[in-house]
Amino acid sequence: MMMISEADTAVERFLAQPHRLEIRVEGGRRRLDYFPDLMRRMADGTIEIIEVKKSRDEIDADPDYAFKIAKAARVYEAVGLTLRIVTADDDVDIDPLLPNAQSIFADKFAYIGTRERLTMEETFEAKGAIAHAEAIETIAAAGGLPENRARKVLHALVCTRSAGIDITRRITRDSAVTKPERRGRRWAPS
Repeated sequence: MMMISEADTAVERFLAQPHRLEIRVEGGRRRLDYFPDLMRRMADGTIEIIEVKKSRDEIDADPDYAFKIAKAARVYEAVGLTLRIVTADDDVDIDPLLPNAQSIFADKFAYIGTRERLTMEETFEAKGAIAHAEAIETIAAAGGLPENRARKVLHALVCTRSAGIDITRRITRDSAVTKPERRGRRWAPS
């Protein structure tokens, strides 16, 4: 089974629809716009662009789309990135990965107060991994926040690599929330 994201903390940043790629073709007169589905940056600095499709036929059936994907792959290769096409045919379970990534990424700009960040660091230090529900309750208690706001703060902590959760599995109250390790450098809050 091929994995898009990794359950461990080797994934430093995971973004849904991270950018728009403009590709000039036919002497620069025609422009193709390509919006990749996902991007992941690993702790070692490697960046991978990921296109998610239900099947390979989805690409092969549309010659214009296949052309755009081929051109995008060449552009990414030229700048040292990899474009990987992942399909359900590859035995990849797209759901819940993509919805989890989109949900967490939607809260990336939630304000993380100093109390919430320090409390989570202390909790990780004392307990290691904690349940998702406990992480939300801990953040809510530290900042005097309602539960839905605390969930957004937790998502922002995940986006800043101050907390980690396996987004390849359905996120439940019992899902483990961990402190990501920084490889090759001392861990410090983002």
